[in-house]
Amino acid sequence: MGWLIGTICVVIAICFWRIFLPLGLVAGVVLGGFLLYEQNKTERKKEAEAKAAQQLQNKVAVAQKNASAEGRKWVVYGRRDPASYKIIARTASITSNDGLCKLTVQNESMVEN
Repeated sequence: MGWLIGTICVVIAICFWRIFLPLGLVAGVVLGGFLLYEQNKTERKKEAEAKAAQQLQNKVAVAQKNASAEGRKWVVYGRRDPASYKIIARTASITSNDGLCKLTVQNESMVEN
């Protein structure tokens, strides 16, 4: 059955070649343009990823070179205890000078259920 449909399609294409030839050429150009666009898009994406990785490596290298203990301060967050009205520390965090790292310590014994 499939060979019959294929034969009919070939006969129709031969009979109406003046219509199918330009349509085939246009379809080929559109398909080729789409494939070129996708290939270019993939290459640009790879280049952008490589550039981002290189920038991150540079940022880490500069941060390691300039790392110091100066300027770092702990930020402590707390809540008021309803019984004693004292502020109890729940979380403390510190950010590195370069902004690449953040250390957070949370008091789990005070977490509400």
